[in-house]
Amino acid sequence: MSNKQGKIRPCGGFTLVEILLATIIGAMIAVAAFAVFRSVTSNRDTLEYYAGIMAHGRYALNLIRDDLANFYRAEDPEMMRLQGVKRDIEGKPADRLIIYVVSEQKVREEAKEGDVYEVEYGISEDTEKGISFLARRCGAVEDKSIGNSRGIMTRVARYIDELKFEYFDGQDWRRQWQQTDSPQRVRITLKLFDAESDHPSLEMSREVSLPAQLQPSDETETMEYDNID
Repeated sequence: MSNKQGKIRPCGGFTLVEILLATIIGAMIAVAAFAVFRSVTSNRDTLEYYAGIMAHGRYALNLIRDDLANFYRAEDPEMMRLQGVKRDIEGKPADRLIIYVVSEQKVREEAKEGDVYEVEYGISEDTEKGISFLARRCGAVEDKSIGNSRGIMTRVARYIDELKFEYFDGQDWRRQWQQTDSPQRVRITLKLFDAESDHPSLEMSREVSLPAQLQPSDETETMEYDNID
């Protein structure tokens, strides 16, 4: 009687090569998914960052635009004021604008004030926090030939690293304005930058048209401005 030995059939499973290949493919998928996740997160953070500083820029541009739209005009040019001062700090534009505006909102509620105010814009710095911001000074004007170099200063917007005003006289743009008459247009350029962030700076600008002559008080002044988005 012969004893036959049967062959042992291998159990179904994965070989070492197949396991290694599957591991490599899984690792590649995980790396790709992580890269996509990081990219989406980074893009979201970038959008949130620029949306935040753009809000400061928009508010500043709108406020300056409104003051220019309410520029005080008089028959005697000596009674008006729109003064543009060119100034650079460490090679960066930090201009100043001084203007008479008409407003019904009082600076001090308890004081007797007229409707003409001297408004000044410029860059100031918070030395304790190490940040720069756009400042607005506003004071009631009693004698229009003298003005009011005092008043109340408020912080308008943070992250203002550069401030430049340009004035169009009908032919050329200039960064200073000392004439008794007003320019036809004013261009405001802001550069915003957060020193605590590694994002590049953002530049925003707007142009405002000034009326060429006195307008009735019940008419709306037209303004033009560039797209700052």
